[in-house]
Amino acid sequence: MKEDDLKRYLPVYGDRLATINFCKRLTKSKEREADDNLSDTTLPDVLQSNQQENNNNVVPVCVNTEQQMDDVGRLMESDSEVELGPIRNPSTLGHLDDTLPYDVPFHSSIVDITAHTDSNGEVPVAPLVTLHIRRGNTMADMMTAFSDPHVMNSEILIDRVLPDGTIEKGTGSGVLKDTLTEFWGEFGERCTVGASYKVPYVRHDYNRFKWEAVARIIIKGWTEVQYFPIFIAPAFMEQVIFDSEQPSLANIFLQYISEAERSVISQAMVDFESVNDDLLDVLGQYDCKTMVTANNLTEIIEELAHKELIQKPAFIADCWKPIVGPTLATSMNKESLMDLYSKLTQLY
Repeated sequence: MKEDDLKRYLPVYGDRLATINFCKRLTKSKEREADDNLSDTTLPDVLQSNQQENNNNVVPVCVNTEQQMDDVGRLMESDSEVELGPIRNPSTLGHLDDTLPYDVPFHSSIVDITAHTDSNGEVPVAPLVTLHIRRGNTMADMMTAFSDPHVMNSEILIDRVLPDGTIEKGTGSGVLKDTLTEFWGEFGERCTVGASYKVPYVRHDYNRFKWEAVARIIIKGWTEVQYFPIFIAPAFMEQVIFDSEQPSLANIFLQYISEAERSVISQAMVDFESVNDDLLDVLGQYDCKTMVTANNLTEIIEELAHKELIQKPAFIADCWKPIVGPTLATSMNKESLMDLYSKLTQLY
């Protein structure tokens, strides 16, 4: 099983690491069978004899401690789920609120999973990094933390620092979601333009490295907690993820402009003469250079949409593509991206 295949079942790195460690220890335990008080049939034996058993069955074990690893044979008759998750403190053993249930089918191969080891046969462990993110300064602190590309290879814990300097109580994915919500709220106010849909705009104080930091935050939020900033225009994100453009941008552009401007343009498409003067004012706000008529209005709207949604933020898209594209393009296509926008928009 390749790393990308394993990610589909276990999106959290800590869970994949627990799975690899679990299977690696089972492989080593086979060498200690003479000294162990396990039953005659061990887990590797069961896995290798899958053709003689029901392929729909699973190997039932529950792994939390080293002792439970040694007693795996006696757990063969228990629950059919392997509870996986990061265990950083012995006092937290048995607390499985943040773990993922994982069924191990008989046809699973220990060799497939344990192949992801280094030259010494050891499973690489992601360094644990704690980010201290201050309330009221979330955007700056997150940008600083994610300016380092190596943060993407680390397991992240977030401590929220209150104004009085104390650490806010709270652990788990909820803290990350809260931090992402505050970050994207600040980002939307400071770094984007638009109404319902927004696009980031070029700032003189934001270089390539800062925009790349934002891209890493997009990826970390999506891979860890399925958090996606849907206020960013889908046409722009499609350009970033798939390096392609939608055939028509007019509808998205109407969600990008203000409600008053949208009303004028919509009315002009129905009755051009009724809003002629107001229409010229609206198009002038977007630096329209062509004399507009009822016949070319649709074409002009498409041209203005392309300029606002694609051309203006092109530098930012170029900064995001190498980071966002390779990850998200493997987990979604254009249709599922639009479905994501549709579903999340309905929720909010």
